[in-house]
Amino acid sequence: RSRTLILRRQLLNSKLRSMGGSRVNDTCVLRAPPSADASKEDEPDFVVFPPEGVCPMELLVGCHLPTWTIMPDSQQFQPSHSLQVRMWRVRLLRREDTADAEADPTERRSRSSYPLPEEPPYDAIRLEELPLSFLTCDCAAEGNSFCIIFRPQLSRISEGDQLEVELLGLRGSSQRHHFFHEFRSCGELAWQDHEFFEEVQNFCKMFSDIDVFKGTLPALPKTLSRSFSLADNSLPDLRPISHLSKDFKTDDMELSMYFYCAGAAAFEADLYLQRSDGKIKVDRSTLVFNLDDHFLVR
Repeated sequence: RSRTLILRRQLLNSKLRSMGGSRVNDTCVLRAPPSADASKEDEPDFVVFPPEGVCPMELLVGCHLPTWTIMPDSQQFQPSHSLQVRMWRVRLLRREDTADAEADPTERRSRSSYPLPEEPPYDAIRLEELPLSFLTCDCAAEGNSFCIIFRPQLSRISEGDQLEVELLGLRGSSQRHHFFHEFRSCGELAWQDHEFFEEVQNFCKMFSDIDVFKGTLPALPKTLSRSFSLADNSLPDLRPISHLSKDFKTDDMELSMYFYCAGAAAFEADLYLQRSDGKIKVDRSTLVFNLDDHFLVR
């Protein structure tokens, strides 16, 4: 309804066979043209998001409650005025769950400790029907010929939720279709935190590479104060801490420099390449970290 699902419709188009992307400055361009010679045998009857079956919770990062989209094959199905979508919270039945129910209750595992299911469910028990906050059928010329968009009245999707979606009112070989979803985390906590800890280690390494942190911090001049005036277009003084001389040599691909500037909220650092025909600015080559009155330039 707000054209926020156009990108999803293009990327999940069943006729998509190749795609390309490029970036110029701060503009990103994504090209996803449908293939005219796509084989019918390779196309599914429905493309659903969130996907059917076990859906990784990692796909919902940053979105507590996703918007459902169902894109039927337009060569087999067409929408009608009697289009209807219903949802239920269900309990999927598997043979392994039956075995756990018959086991000793003291040896049962908690809900969050169950591994990913190894076999599909053979049945489902409907627990409660979930009303929808909105339902629409979008026939815009973006991606698939038409897309059914809806969202349940839930606050969020939680680990272990099991849902059933029933689609009614399509014109085609069948008018009733069912989709089952089970939301589970596909990674252990240690793996989920792996990238976070890696970034922490990289950040700490940036400081360990600066020689000034291995010894005593040089005394800062008393003239550097938080109070200053920009009435005369003056700027606060910028004092180097790690590299006191303007001339130095290094063989490292990356360089960390530490500065002190009282009262400054931010500043921009640029890298220039000196050549015989002049200086050339190297775009997107520096990072500046603000640590109170101290700045780390990478």
